[in-house]
Amino acid sequence: MNTYTFGPFSLFPDRFVLACDGASQQLTPRLLAVLQYLIRNRDRVVTKEELINDVWNGSFIEEGIVARTVSTLRALLGDVAESPKYIQTVSRVGYRFIHPVNIQYDDSSLLAGKSDIATRNCKHRFVGRHEEISAFNQRLAKCEQGAGSILCFSGPSGIGKTALGETLLSQAEGRAMVARGRCAPGLSVTESYAPFIDAFTDLFNSSADAELRQRLKEVAPVWSSQAALALGQGADNSGAAGDPTNSPARQFVAAVTEVSRKQPLILFIDDFHWADTASVHLVGFLSLRLAQLRLLLVTTVRCTELLRSAHPFAQLSHELELKGTCHRVRLDALSVEEVAEYVDLAAPSPPDAKESVAHCFYRHSEGNPFFMISAIRYFKSTGALSEIDGKWCVEPGLSDTALKIPPNVEKLLLYSLEQLDLEDQYLLKVACLQGVEFDSATVSEVSGVSITEVEERLRACARVHEVIRHLGDSELNAVASVQHYRFVHTVFWKALQDSIVPSRRTALGSKIAELRRRNAHQTA
Repeated sequence: MNTYTFGPFSLFPDRFVLACDGASQQLTPRLLAVLQYLIRNRDRVVTKEELINDVWNGSFIEEGIVARTVSTLRALLGDVAESPKYIQTVSRVGYRFIHPVNIQYDDSSLLAGKSDIATRNCKHRFVGRHEEISAFNQRLAKCEQGAGSILCFSGPSGIGKTALGETLLSQAEGRAMVARGRCAPGLSVTESYAPFIDAFTDLFNSSADAELRQRLKEVAPVWSSQAALALGQGADNSGAAGDPTNSPARQFVAAVTEVSRKQPLILFIDDFHWADTASVHLVGFLSLRLAQLRLLLVTTVRCTELLRSAHPFAQLSHELELKGTCHRVRLDALSVEEVAEYVDLAAPSPPDAKESVAHCFYRHSEGNPFFMISAIRYFKSTGALSEIDGKWCVEPGLSDTALKIPPNVEKLLLYSLEQLDLEDQYLLKVACLQGVEFDSATVSEVSGVSITEVEERLRACARVHEVIRHLGDSELNAVASVQHYRFVHTVFWKALQDSIVPSRRTALGSKIAELRRRNAHQTA
């Protein structure tokens, strides 16, 4: 199948993958179909009616779903409707793909090179995560014995949730049937059950058991019809208009039951913090039947997104944890030793330079896998990390110089900052001028905001946004205490510092210096 390259993006239709700058996104069948259709017909305007007929097979769809699907694609491409680079809206007519496209025959090695964080590195450059792998194996063993469960991997952006999931799935080959689905921002308002439609389609399409496929059509006609549409086939609606009490959720459970009779089943749903409400309800319905199913449902979530959007899965997962049905495992940063192990695989260096190279990349990533991989690529591209006789060496003094943030990491950090309201952003800008570690009393004094409001806002920044971490409290005087915090990543602290205009940095820096002098004088 052809591969399409446009700008920094590469689209691999046979794998449902959109790759960009070393990272990859798994597209839903519907998103892929719309994007591929626009690219193939980029020489003309594609009407809304044409998309409904050719992509949705002329079936009845909710009003506005085409526009919302295109909007989701724009979000994935970083495109803006008012000044588009990729998808142009032609008013009252339709859409046109306007960016030049290079078409080439699909080479699997190219995909590995474009997205090694999710493919090649999963198998050959995966380090650490021993406790997480153990938790998965324990749940899978119980699944094989007939007791299903839900395993939820949580953590911030770039911590390696998807890479861990793909590694675990590859290790489970032969022990269970595997089906994948993925949520995407904006998709929760375009299509109900979106990630589970993907998973069912994957399951239905990958099964070589004709008898099982027929049974799935019989017990889950609605899902089988959706799978046929996603695969570009005509929908088989025979039996779809059966018992009206046979809801999509009940049909899905019936399908899982049929599969798990044959062998254990692992459903992997990535980025569930973007799941639609119907999908969350389906998880709740599945949880009632897990004791009788050989099913292991594995999800990945960002807790910050769940809390920020008041997502229904936050409450459901908490309730299921209390019942012992859901097991949440939080991924933390890699250790210094694990970073050294990865760096030695990705950029092997001479024996006398191993320690300095590992220290350099730990300093630039603090154990965040995405930051680490981005730093390696960035330093290779800039020549700061150079290859000599098959070994990689860091330029002298790099480990001791100021932090250098790769552009893609900077975008992620600035996006995280933009999720804060303006008052929180201002307080963190004051805080970052104290250093990587800071205290609430100084932030209050310099910003002019009451200590109570500062402490409440800092607590929310730590809990909801995970940009800072509470270190503890100390006594300020006989009646008051001061809270101490640290920025979660030094690269975040650096990005925040760089976002302050010089005049404000000077003014705030002077206030902090004066306050420190006054405090030092009082102490003396």
